Amino acid sequence: MNQENHSGARSAADQLAEPEPLPLLTTKLYRPPITPDLEQRTRLLARLDQRRHRPLTLISAPAGYGKTMLASMWLESCGCPSAWLSLDKGDNDLPTFVRYLLAAVLGAFPTLELKTQSLLDAPTVASVPVLARYLLNDLAQIKDRFILALDDVQVIQDQAILDLLGELLLHPLSSMHLVLIGRRDPPLPIASLRARRQVTEIRARDLRFTSQETAALLGQVLSRDIDGATATEWTERTEGWVTGLLLMALSLRHRPETDDVNIGVPERSPYLQDYLFAELLVHLPPVRRNWLLLTSLLDRFCAPLCRAIGQPEAATDPASLAGIEFIRWLQEHNLFLVPLDDRSEWFRFHHLFQQLLQGVVHEHVEPEQIKAAHRRASRWFSAKGLIEEALQHALAGGDVRVAVQLVEQHRYHLMNTEKWHRLERWLKLLPADAVAQSPLLTNTRAFLGFFSGQDREMAIGPQEANRLVATQSPETATVQLVQAETAVVQAVLDIIAGQPEGAVTRAQRSLELLPAQALYIRSVAVAIVGVGLQMQGEFKQGVAVIRETFADPSWPAAIRARNGLYLCVAHFQEGDLPGVLRSASKYLVLAEQFQLAESRSHCRYNLGIGHYLRNELSQAEPYLLALLDDRAQSASSYVTVGAFALALLYYAQNRVSEAEQVIDLVRAYVETLQDTFAWAITRAIAIELALRRGKLAEAHRLSPSVDFDLRPPYWLFYVPQLTRIKLLLAEGTGQSLKEARARLEAMDEKMHQIHRNNVRIEVLALLALVHHALGDEAAAVETLSAALSLGKRGGFIRTFVDLGGPMASLLSRLPHTGKTERSDTSLYVDRILAAFGPRTDREQPPTTRSTMGSSSHVVPTEAHGLIEPLTEREHEVLALLAQRLTYKEIGAQLFIAPGTVSQHAVRIYAKLQVNSRHQAVVKAQALGILPQR
Repeated sequence: MNQENHSGARSAADQLAEPEPLPLLTTKLYRPPITPDLEQRTRLLARLDQRRHRPLTLISAPAGYGKTMLASMWLESCGCPSAWLSLDKGDNDLPTFVRYLLAAVLGAFPTLELKTQSLLDAPTVASVPVLARYLLNDLAQIKDRFILALDDVQVIQDQAILDLLGELLLHPLSSMHLVLIGRRDPPLPIASLRARRQVTEIRARDLRFTSQETAALLGQVLSRDIDGATATEWTERTEGWVTGLLLMALSLRHRPETDDVNIGVPERSPYLQDYLFAELLVHLPPVRRNWLLLTSLLDRFCAPLCRAIGQPEAATDPASLAGIEFIRWLQEHNLFLVPLDDRSEWFRFHHLFQQLLQGVVHEHVEPEQIKAAHRRASRWFSAKGLIEEALQHALAGGDVRVAVQLVEQHRYHLMNTEKWHRLERWLKLLPADAVAQSPLLTNTRAFLGFFSGQDREMAIGPQEANRLVATQSPETATVQLVQAETAVVQAVLDIIAGQPEGAVTRAQRSLELLPAQALYIRSVAVAIVGVGLQMQGEFKQGVAVIRETFADPSWPAAIRARNGLYLCVAHFQEGDLPGVLRSASKYLVLAEQFQLAESRSHCRYNLGIGHYLRNELSQAEPYLLALLDDRAQSASSYVTVGAFALALLYYAQNRVSEAEQVIDLVRAYVETLQDTFAWAITRAIAIELALRRGKLAEAHRLSPSVDFDLRPPYWLFYVPQLTRIKLLLAEGTGQSLKEARARLEAMDEKMHQIHRNNVRIEVLALLALVHHALGDEAAAVETLSAALSLGKRGGFIRTFVDLGGPMASLLSRLPHTGKTERSDTSLYVDRILAAFGPRTDREQPPTTRSTMGSSSHVVPTEAHGLIEPLTEREHEVLALLAQRLTYKEIGAQLFIAPGTVSQHAVRIYAKLQVNSRHQAVVKAQALGILPQR
């Protein structure tokens, strides 16, 4: 394929140097400067200073009352650190709002480490309570008093943002003073704050100019002395409205100094601003008036941008001004210009003045000229890499085709850097029919679905994209690109469905066609090839493909870190838990180094699950806890399954209340999401837990509403389809057992074909229990032996232990159990049996008692001895563990590091065949290693 048709083929290293296509507009973070000619609002500044101890200041008044200038004056004079954010209508998006908020805070405190940032690139947008918790924790790092000012808060209508502000006010920080500036009160609990004297309110009546302030302002603008009577009359007629005063002064400035400044001033009315504004415009040369009106189409502007949007035919007019001269003319004539940076490069009009200009632009400028100005602005912003503004102006200029092309051209960079929320935001700016008619944007929606777990988007995207190009020549570059992208999406679906041959073929073909800059999509294709080869029995080759491809350091860090997930999938499906742990450990370092939240969560998930399945519970717990704690940064399906594993871990340690808290927490979290798969998993897990508690009736009641087959069994630790089979096993009737056997045999055949050994181990273990329940002991032993053969390599322990007493009983009956010569398999069985805990009623079925926690086992050593005796140091550590000292306290007593204490504790637990400190102490006392208390 000719890659030059897709912005040129470049190396991965080139991509790393590519600028961010949508940088934050730093001009929004600058407090409007206070110039010496501005009238100081001394009385108001004093009031603000006196009440700075309150959590909130609300400056609320209609347009033109000087709200922003007052706040800026206060921040300049108050003597404490401050952060400023000017809001606009584009900030009605929770992630965007929080990004700007964090940028404002970092501008004042650049050394802060803000964990909230990592939430914004997570697969799903975090809930408001989670965001608020992270944000408050981040801001709590600031010990000195500081002020955070949000200007033009009236533009915020998104309820999630309002809820976030409400949370900040509900839990105010002692160090932070929030200032909200707007034309109307935001829908926040202002009344309750007022009742508790926690808010300072500055309103229109407070902002009105006094006669003395009016005299000073008019004298400055009109360059003449203003007597008290005149100042009083102007103040009364404008009711102290500063913008009215300025407009009146500007409308009279063209008159000779000998004229009476009171002539022609109308009474205060709703039409005063229109009258004065018209008086101002009528005296401008037409070319400057039109340039002024066209500039009002811009929310911010600089000299080059003003020059770019000007009408070409006006360049020959003597009254025409170039970009920088136009800016200077605006400044010289006090035309409500607000600087946006400390270099005086970027400006905006006062919002009221901009609205007045926009209100009459159609009266003075032809509609086509207005659209042409928007299109010129779009081209300028696009050339500067400011894509969202370019999009907005292209759409305002009626050029939907250009807007679509902008997203098509820049989507790869957002994918490569995992800016999925921003990409989705761009798509929402476009008309829905325009997205639907673009095969490339249809594919983009499919990749968004892949990232966020929306199976429907993944399924329909390739079909629609291929339909849109069906009538075009297959040799064209666009068609080949569409086909390459759709092939990757379809290959992902094939892998999930267990069809590796077609997936590998599609992925390999797509790698030949995809342009070099499609780094993210190419990485997915490489992963499909690697995992697909493993599923075809070529495990070593598949792993080599992934490792060798991503060994190139020119790949972006985010994509190299995802390599850890791909390797973990291959190792896990192969049943190689040590390989999972090695890969996850290695790439967790990379994810931590580059603060890659999603990749970090994948590594934590795999480390937690790997250790859990190997019954290394003390090592699994911190990873699973971290995954749950940072759930807003993680894929919801991984969080759900990881939380289930954590609950099982707690049940195994008889920490029942903690297990139930975890389940309640993850259920409440998933309810806030729109992830259908995670929700289905959560409901299936509820049935699983009901069965483990022996509540068969409850499990039956819940099961009709659960879709166990939303996805086929794949690389997740939990397989919903097996819960349905456990329900049949628990029923225990001849018919239910035969149905369970048929389902398990069919599933085993399929999993065997595609080498998903992770699923096969549990399938075969369950099938052994079914054979045993049906009275076929030979088949039970043969099937269980097959499960053990698969599980031995990876050290799978909990897969068997979590099936409860019946599995322990069946394991103890295996022919090799108890033999003098110990094979690898018999030693493996001994390890599994040891993990069941003290001997109990082995034959008691899992439907009549809980199988979480202690179940039956056979002690694999002589009498009550240990497999390996404790060392002298381990005896010392164990004695101090019994005293309930922390690792740090034990280390201080023994003069060793806390990490070394942790390693000793892990070895002690292994030798005692327990999973917690409490169990270690109890067993050591029972064995006489520790004295009884």
